Amino acid sequence: MFKEMLESIIERTEGSLGALIMGTDGIAVEKVLGQAGAEANLDVAAAEFTSLVRSAQRAGTDTGLGASCGSSATSVNGK
Repeated sequence: MFKEMLESIIERTEGSLGALIMGTDGIAVEKVLGQAGAEANLDVAAAEFTSLVRSAQRAGTDTGLGASCGSSATSVNGK
């Protein structure tokens, strides 16, 4: 379902290694990796990013700034 959208994103984004949709549990719902992305082990980078998002959500709640809406977007440039 999301695969075509992710393919379109990496086609339009110069230097992209791949694109993925990931839950807050760190598991990819859908991913599309280019050849360089498969070699770069982006799954590990995405899991680390998920950890950062969860930490930011906890910090927002702890400081009374509110909880995150649960969505995030990021870009990892291969250069």
